[in-house]
Amino acid sequence: MTESRPMTTEQRFERIENVLTTIAEAQLKTEENVLRIEKTIAATAEAAAASERRILSLIEDTSASLQREMAGMHQEMTSGFQRVEAATLRNTKVLTGGSKAIAAFQAWAEQRDRMDIKRDKEIRDLRARLAKLERTHKRRAS
Repeated sequence: MTESRPMTTEQRFERIENVLTTIAEAQLKTEENVLRIEKTIAATAEAAAASERRILSLIEDTSASLQREMAGMHQEMTSGFQRVEAATLRNTKVLTGGSKAIAAFQAWAEQRDRMDIKRDKEIRDLRARLAKLERTHKRRAS
């Protein structure tokens, strides 16, 4: 075993000085690391804020674009509904007018049928009378 000699005061001071230097260097490196971390955090915060502004701008632009597009579509739909409503109204009027015309035509046809029946009866009656007269005339002539 090796014998250890007691350290001299000068050696102790030197060793303490070395330890303090090492501690000071470590503290300096730690402070430098802390500064770098703080700078990184600041840069990250700035980048996040810039990203947030870009995202907000994108959302606002997209929203405005969609609103414009939807307004156009709303106008198209409104005019489409108006066209459909106008066509439906026209068709309803045509159907109503057609049903009235058909009803009038049917009434006319029924009246005409009654007149035809009456006329046909009168013609039969006249033919019967004529036949009777002809028979009577033939008997007298014979």
